[in-house]
Amino acid sequence: MSINAVWLIVAALINILLRIAAVVAIGFVIYGGVQYITSRGNPEKAAQARTTIISALIGLVLSTAAAALVTYIAHQF
Repeated sequence: MSINAVWLIVAALINILLRIAAVVAIGFVIYGGVQYITSRGNPEKAAQARTTIISALIGLVLSTAAAALVTYIAHQF
């Protein structure tokens, strides 16, 4: 097994994990949305829900960008 084959396997595993992270982030966006809806005007709960949504969106962007970067690098081999 050459080093290129090993690298491609590692890149594929990293890509799978990053895609799972993206799915988890989408789940947290949905969870934050449910929190926001059920906050019923309570400012503390609404602020916590907004923080959850913003954090999840940042995580989604980072995991998507990292997956794209790993895919780009893997295709160079």
